[in-house]
Amino acid sequence: MKIFFQNIWTKRAVSIFSLVYGIMLGMLSYMSVFYNVQIENSTAFTILISVISVLFLVMMIYTRKQFLTRFVSILAVPLFLPVLLFYFGEWLLLVPLAAVIVIMFFVSGAGEATKTILGTLSLLLYVVGAVAYFLFSTFIGTQTQDVVIQVAESESKLYRSYVVDTIDSSTGGTKIYVEPNNLDKNFKYIRFIAKGYKKLVYNDRNHYNISMEWATVNREELSDMDMHMDISIDRIEFLKQNGVLSWNDQQLETIRKLLGSASNTINYNENYGLVFDMELSDATADMLGLKRETVQNVTQEEQVTVTNTCYYELGLSTMQRQIFGMPDEGDCTLDTEQMDHLVSVAVVLLSKDQLQGIIDRMNSGGTVTYYAECDKYPEGAIQFDFDGITADEAESLGLKVHSEETTKMVDVVTEEELTYYPVTIDSDVLQSIGMADSGDVLYITAYDDSGTIVDNSNGEKLDRMVYFRYDEAVMNRWFSKDKREFDLQ
Repeated sequence: MKIFFQNIWTKRAVSIFSLVYGIMLGMLSYMSVFYNVQIENSTAFTILISVISVLFLVMMIYTRKQFLTRFVSILAVPLFLPVLLFYFGEWLLLVPLAAVIVIMFFVSGAGEATKTILGTLSLLLYVVGAVAYFLFSTFIGTQTQDVVIQVAESESKLYRSYVVDTIDSSTGGTKIYVEPNNLDKNFKYIRFIAKGYKKLVYNDRNHYNISMEWATVNREELSDMDMHMDISIDRIEFLKQNGVLSWNDQQLETIRKLLGSASNTINYNENYGLVFDMELSDATADMLGLKRETVQNVTQEEQVTVTNTCYYELGLSTMQRQIFGMPDEGDCTLDTEQMDHLVSVAVVLLSKDQLQGIIDRMNSGGTVTYYAECDKYPEGAIQFDFDGITADEAESLGLKVHSEETTKMVDVVTEEELTYYPVTIDSDVLQSIGMADSGDVLYITAYDDSGTIVDNSNGEKLDRMVYFRYDEAVMNRWFSKDKREFDLQ
């Protein structure tokens, strides 16, 4: 066994593990620049990284005179610098790594002169790097104290949002960020959270209480909310490059000019294709290969009907009901004689003209009913069912008015001339330009300390307003790697 471990080829083979350690350290160095770290289980992670560090340390000491081990021992020193700077404070991760790197640097098979020179250069590198990081983060970075007070995850798990209460040299404020939720690296005991992708969707110089609500919304619902996913010129060029549209350069230039006006839009309709919502001459429509068609649109609108009923408050005892020829209990219909009798003995206080007006309406088909109990009126009332009577007429007859609103949905049919370019776009292509069948939308409601919903910068109530849409994020490539920002946090 001793001969086996002293064999040069055994040591060379084991030194490959030193290279593995160097690769892992290089990956961690890269992760430290573009990911924040979060240890999920401190105890388990400490045991795991300690065991791994001891194993690699033993193998590297055993092969310390091999070229791969010496190379990794020297290279590990600068590779560890970004890990130390960006993950400073994560001691459960840093201490085992630092112990292996320092020990291997001093026990490696490199000459003393080489170690002295490289050690001096490494120390200088660490000092310069630390000072540069401090200066950059202090004078160039944002000098604010941000406290995350709320986090929400979209229903599709693709996005997450968080509310930040900001404290700065002024009054601070409230910010809301959205970032991708599917770019993190999750391992058993440690999680690397992607950074540099956050998109600021809300910013106010006041400290508000924020309510965030994620919902899955389809294209039709966006249209109902007047949030049409317009086909921009960028989307048109993308569709042309992918062979979906066959317009030439001259036609594209015409469309570009048309879309230069804010009132001109192009929308996609699955039944027709690209619908041009703008005024176009016949010559322009023909040049673009468009079709015109008159279509019927059926929409539902609320129809409110107001019904007025007239009544006179009156509570009668059993004896009074008998005197006026009414049943002892329950509701009953009154005739003109009973009505005249009620007025003549001053039980119902009406003038002669008012009484005559009521009798005239009764003779014209109106009915008068006494209700002993009724939910609409006080206990005991006479209801006058007179067709077409207005509130003013009822009051002139000495009666009170009870109004009821009845709401129902009715179909409203309208016709419009549709100008469109007939084309069918596959769902995969629609998704690639931010027009998936459905996606995530973030609603925000803001309250002040008293619980009152506040206004936004446009003077509108900030009540469940949309501040993030999946189609905008995809089309504008907010979370693509080429738009990733360098983040010191």
